[in-house]
Amino acid sequence: GSVEVPQEHFYRFASPHPAPAEQPFAAVLRVEHVQVAAHLAGDRLMVADGPCRLMPYQLHRWAGSLESLVGEALFLGLTRSRAFVQVKGQCDPGRESLVLTGRVLHLEQQAGEKGSVGRVVLDVQLQDSERGVIVFHDELAREVPVSGAAPVDVVAALSAGLAGIVDEVVERTRVGA
Repeated sequence: GSVEVPQEHFYRFASPHPAPAEQPFAAVLRVEHVQVAAHLAGDRLMVADGPCRLMPYQLHRWAGSLESLVGEALFLGLTRSRAFVQVKGQCDPGRESLVLTGRVLHLEQQAGEKGSVGRVVLDVQLQDSERGVIVFHDELAREVPVSGAAPVDVVAALSAGLAGIVDEVVERTRVGA
C-alpha cells in the first residue's frame, strides 16, 4: 500500500486594490525596508491563543520572507492608489519627497470566543525627506473576521487587513501633508 505524504502549502497576500485617489499628492514616495518582530521571523502562519501564546500552523508557510511580502503588498497598494506621483521601492534610483518605513508587530490569526480574526498591526512612520519632518508615526491596526476555518481564509483576512492599512496610510498622508 501507499502512504499519503502531507503536502506543504505556501501563501502570499492578495494584492491590495484601493480606489484611485481623486487628487494625487505632488510627491514621490519611497517604501523602505519593512522589518518584522522577532516572533514573526519564521515562515509559518501563526495563531495567537491569548496575549502570550503563539502556535504555528503545521505545513502552512509563507511563500517568502514576511519583510518582502508585506513590503511588496504596501508598495503595490500605494502604487495602485495613485495617490502619489510615483512610488519607489528601497532599491529604485532617484530622489523621493516622502519615505515610508515600518515594522510588523502582529500578523496572525487571533482566536477568540466569537470566532477568529486576522490581526495586522504595523508601526508605520512617514517622513517628509525634503523638509526633514515626520508627517506621522503611529501603530496602524486592523482586525478582519476570518470567514472560514482554513489557513487560506486566515491569509485572506490578513490581506484585507493590509489593504485597510494601505488606505489609512493614504488618508493619514492627506491629513498630514
